[in-house]
Amino acid sequence: MMASEPTLDGRRPVVAVFARTPLPGRVKTRLARDLGDDGALDTHLALLRDLLGALAGQPDFDVELWLSDGTTPEVDALGQQYRVAVRVQAGADLGQRMCRTIDTLLAANRLPLVVGSDVLGLDAAQIRKAFNALREADLVLAPVDDGGYGLIGMSRLHAAVFDAIPWGSDQVMAETRRRARRLGLRCFELEGCWDLDTIEDYLRWNAHRGGNPA
Repeated sequence: MMASEPTLDGRRPVVAVFARTPLPGRVKTRLARDLGDDGALDTHLALLRDLLGALAGQPDFDVELWLSDGTTPEVDALGQQYRVAVRVQAGADLGQRMCRTIDTLLAANRLPLVVGSDVLGLDAAQIRKAFNALREADLVLAPVDDGGYGLIGMSRLHAAVFDAIPWGSDQVMAETRRRARRLGLRCFELEGCWDLDTIEDYLRWNAHRGGNPA
């Protein structure tokens, strides 16, 4: 963790990378239909390494890795390699887990963004843009192609943003926009990004990586 001046109201910015604990048969289950459980697991870990490599070690924000179901030796090694804290999510569904994580970080005088570990198209410049937007906005989002979002940030907790959202559907972003409007929140959206769920996404990802598979 590198020290620098905080950028908003005396709070240190932090990116909470949300990831499923890398266990065979528990990650990238749609992709596993084509690559098998081991191929899906390797892809999951490669995505995580790519994202941590792009974001960790920046001077103006910290990165933490938040896992769904506890840690593993592979994750502990990644935490040491990239010098990021490894923590565990809490909550019954994705909305509760993101809400509790944001609440925990805000209570620790941090300025939080939650980012999915399989989101592609986000880099340190985009992260800085999101943090800068929180100087004025109540809510920052990064839409993804499948109708969800890959990043969410708040300058203070708005728990209702997470209530009764159809997680896993193509209506997540649309319903979140409607919820933000009803709550009167000032919302800023980053340019669209995409995530990796299917074999088509996998091939697109490999093309971006220069044809180097996981």
